[in-house]
Amino acid sequence: MPARIKEWAYAGFTFNLLFAFISHAMVDKEPSNMIMPLVILAILMTSYLYKNKISNSNSI
Repeated sequence: MPARIKEWAYAGFTFNLLFAFISHAMVDKEPSNMIMPLVILAILMTSYLYKNKISNSNSI
């Protein structure tokens, strides 16, 4: 799969999770509902960082 498509997939998930957090903050105002998208976003960011480290180490 082309790297450009993977980058856009990560960007799409990031926007989706950020907007989910904003929606829960505006409507629910319940901390557990507001925190969950941020937790998943942290996992996504970790996945993205390690994906880049693994792909960079394989190309050397």
